Amino acid sequence: MAIVHVNEDNFEEVVLRSDKLVLINFFSPLSDKCAEFLKTLEVFSDKHKNIIQVIRIDVNESPSLTEAFEVKHIPAIVSMQGDQPLVGMVGVLTTDMLQAMLDRSLQILGKHHINNNKLPGSKPPKP
Repeated sequence: MAIVHVNEDNFEEVVLRSDKLVLINFFSPLSDKCAEFLKTLEVFSDKHKNIIQVIRIDVNESPSLTEAFEVKHIPAIVSMQGDQPLVGMVGVLTTDMLQAMLDRSLQILGKHHINNNKLPGSKPPKP
């Protein structure tokens, strides 16, 4: 499943009503770091398309969502199911870091672990 671009108009439909775990990537098209992270995120999304939906939110186009998730630095990524934010991280993440984030999110939800990676120091973001 392809990465979906979301904004304030379709956030509720795409994210809040998703039956999958959603990974929200906050980005700016002007950021080299965001472009670098997108490559890793695309591969990760394809690998886990059966259990996650990856979406991207342009911080410039959706300032109220950016503010609601208290995004201060980009790229940022937040896992979410329904209206419950689970785990948030900032920076250009590796595949292993994304896997650990996914595992931690599934653990919070009480679902099956994909592997035993740990995610030290991660805290759920404020809604």
